Amino acid sequence: EELVLRLNLFEQELVDAGHQGDLTLVELFNKCEVDLNKCNFDGRTVGHLASDEGHVSLLVYLAETNFNFDQADRWGHTTRS
Repeated sequence: EELVLRLNLFEQELVDAGHQGDLTLVELFNKCEVDLNKCNFDGRTVGHLASDEGHVSLLVYLAETNFNFDQADRWGHTTRS
């Protein structure tokens, strides 16, 4: 149970990095082989938040990875929409 809680916090840190536009942290997560498609409780990913906040350099970086820009959140929105 503690490990699951830690993993959930880790995923939230990834999504928060998208909100903050923290490219360095997202690159670190990627180098550590963290799945960049992980989402928060609303189904929102690092890409959703980066897109919402206009963090273009982060979106460009995600395009160079295996990030899924078509993953929908709980409202049906994708990173592209």
